[in-house]
Amino acid sequence: MGYVHEALKKAQQNRNGGDEFAVISERIQAQVSRSPVQRLQTRKEILRDYYLIKERLHSLQMLQGVRFFTFTSAHRAEGVTTVVAHVGYIWANSLLTPGFSSLTGPEARILLVDANLNNPQLNAFFNLENEMGLAECLTQRLPAEKAIKQTSVKNLFVLTAGTLRGDLSHQLSGSAFANLLQELQLNFGAVLVDAPPVIAHPELIALSTHLKHFILVVRSEDTPSYAVKKSIETLSELGRKPLGIVLNARRYYIPEKIYRRL
Repeated sequence: MGYVHEALKKAQQNRNGGDEFAVISERIQAQVSRSPVQRLQTRKEILRDYYLIKERLHSLQMLQGVRFFTFTSAHRAEGVTTVVAHVGYIWANSLLTPGFSSLTGPEARILLVDANLNNPQLNAFFNLENEMGLAECLTQRLPAEKAIKQTSVKNLFVLTAGTLRGDLSHQLSGSAFANLLQELQLNFGAVLVDAPPVIAHPELIALSTHLKHFILVVRSEDTPSYAVKKSIETLSELGRKPLGIVLNARRYYIPEKIYRRL
């Protein structure tokens, strides 16, 4: 009830003239000036797009109790890590705004998980060490608390991929990963998973054994339509029809403000 109560209170504050996004964007600007995150976008029009994604996921969290959101793509270099990092960064900051500031414990904590074990990127995005991570939790039974790292935002954490490479599909589809997810669910309000691409990656199929809610990231004007269709079909065959599609790296050929009025 605490989460729902805070959400209703925040909605009332917004109706009374408050603007959560304005508070978040100002907070992020201040954070970046103190402790730069090299690849973090700070332009308000870009942050607002990620904020809207966060709002949709937050609604699913509140209404349906969803805690795990897995982001994937058709191929590599579609921008999955960028989307996961920005949505998580904004989500964590939103929980520090007045509407949610009284939340404590797991509900106030956001975790990003780098499950793209053979091409990890989240550690570089947040300038974190990657010596111990998800791979070690699965293969060496390393406790998650020893692998999870805190970012410059006090309630945003990252479980990096770790250093082991190769096909870890068996571990991802097995009981070790299932037990890890149960532990994470008890300790975090929302978990965003950075997953490998759908096409020709057995690790993604393994992840779908335990993760149900997928979001497909598509690079604007770059990802072939047939690859998008194939990815949706593959996920649907696994019983994991995507919750939605995120259009990444969108180009504005007319001023972005005009787009918002169309």
